[in-house]
Amino acid sequence: DGIHLFSGGREKMIRAWDVATGAEAVAPLEGHTGWGYALAISPDGRWMASGGGDTTVIIWNLISHKLERRLPGHIAGVEALAFSPDGRILASGGRDHTIRLWDMKTGQQVSLLRGHGGSVNWLSYSLDGQLLVSQSKDGLVKLWPATTDPEGNALRGSPGWLQDVALSPDGQRLASVATDNFAVDLWDLPTRTRALLNGHTGTVMSAAFSPDGRILATGSHDQTVRLWDASNHKVVATLTNDFPVGSTAFSPDGRTLIVGGSSWYLLEEGQRAGLQFWDVSSQQAIGTIAGDAADIVELALSASGSLLATGHKKGAVSLWDAQTRQLLHQFKSQFGSQVISLAFSPTEPLLAASDMGGNIVLYNTATMGVVLPSMKAHTFRVMSLAFSPDGRTLASAGEGGGLKLWHVATRQVALTLKGHVGTVTGIAFSRNGNFMVSCGADATVRLWPAATLDEVAAPAKTKVKEQ
Repeated sequence: DGIHLFSGGREKMIRAWDVATGAEAVAPLEGHTGWGYALAISPDGRWMASGGGDTTVIIWNLISHKLERRLPGHIAGVEALAFSPDGRILASGGRDHTIRLWDMKTGQQVSLLRGHGGSVNWLSYSLDGQLLVSQSKDGLVKLWPATTDPEGNALRGSPGWLQDVALSPDGQRLASVATDNFAVDLWDLPTRTRALLNGHTGTVMSAAFSPDGRILATGSHDQTVRLWDASNHKVVATLTNDFPVGSTAFSPDGRTLIVGGSSWYLLEEGQRAGLQFWDVSSQQAIGTIAGDAADIVELALSASGSLLATGHKKGAVSLWDAQTRQLLHQFKSQFGSQVISLAFSPTEPLLAASDMGGNIVLYNTATMGVVLPSMKAHTFRVMSLAFSPDGRTLASAGEGGGLKLWHVATRQVALTLKGHVGTVTGIAFSRNGNFMVSCGADATVRLWPAATLDEVAAPAKTKVKEQ
């Protein structure tokens, strides 16, 4: 109403001034233990939010002039605040480089936005409330979809069990594959529009984007890999193998595609697995490894492209020189169960492997040793593994236990993500670490704002986050 002006600063309290007289209108509001950096008043004038160097957001009742509640969450000072036009959501930005969205009715954090490389020092909503604009000391201004509706982070395309999910390097496209109708869904994430890619004649098991994001490779039990143009959605090539395909990986330069067998339990007993290298430009097969590939059911390529890991039917994991294709080491099976998923850490000499029994083990690829203790938080198959870009977090998806985030250093569960109904089958992190995607047997792809290890609590206090 323009009657009062509020100020905060070095004295750690907030003062209310009568604009007409210049006198203090009420007694100072005390609650912060650090400098005051930011203030915002709700559209209806009932609430005021304050943020400061003590890392806490405080909500004040401007009718009673009393402290209503504290919103802890930031791990550094809060420098920016903004209410949504309808007053239901408060956005806060801080020196921890994050933006947090708070439900004003419950006081709960409903979203975490990461992407800035510096303190977030300004926030504002668009007039229609659909966009949140942020400015940071990293010199960037970013636009964020302002939805906090859980279904706003869910994509539903082809019906049935979704087996795998992949993100393009720029995070703009997402591919998911369905086992029941042999379909591939290609999503444009900014617009949430879907293209349906048809052509496979068997269960589709894997998806991978080329390093430049222009080509999508999908592997199927029809023994083919199809290469799709990610822009016009047309088939570029069909690569025929002599085994059901379950895993694919591009070399970092995009020139080579490595194709592996399938770990899927519906395959007929005794059906052959395998491994094949393909030259992408000529679409010609260029050989396999120096050894028997008939029992290879999973593969992973290190970030540098120098190491190739293969998982085997009886649980062993082999480490290969990806250039010479010579065996470097074979890790014996730790649990006597078939390997289901493999993932290399992007920052450390670590390889994660999972099996049919719900176990996860880490191998040190420098010492060729097993990192103990192993991890178990799923009751049956661990369907997918993925490291965060900083290597500090390992995500696991499976049957019985849903979607887990692990502290790699301690090998303890840090966070359980609830949202899927039933088995979670595929996971992938965006390259910038800003979000993670998952898919499952509920025919749904979910997008999760990524949380840092500092934000998911100590290992001994596992949290559950629902979407």
